[in-house]
Amino acid sequence: MAKVTSLDVKIGTAIAILVVIWLLMPVLAGMFKLGEPEGPKIYPAKMHAALYRMGYGAAGHGTAHSSLTSFMYERPWFYGMNAKPIPQAKAEELLDSTKKFFHAE
Repeated sequence: MAKVTSLDVKIGTAIAILVVIWLLMPVLAGMFKLGEPEGPKIYPAKMHAALYRMGYGAAGHGTAHSSLTSFMYERPWFYGMNAKPIPQAKAEELLDSTKKFFHAE
């Protein structure tokens, strides 16, 4: 059996702290109304949205809602970065599929 050194313990503790911080960031973003519920790309969108809404509600803000145009923007990689519009070709594809959906008989 391998011997556990103090370095192993320090590395394990550092990783555990980073994971806890990573999980708390969406809750704090919701509490302080930062960004969109879907969050940056470093988080799965649904997980971030759930944690964001939990923080948003815990702070007494009511219910968090996504903006109506959020699907037209790419999620930024980190908090504080601006969302970029999706490429023109993808935007046209989204609009065409939406038109077909609503005009299908």
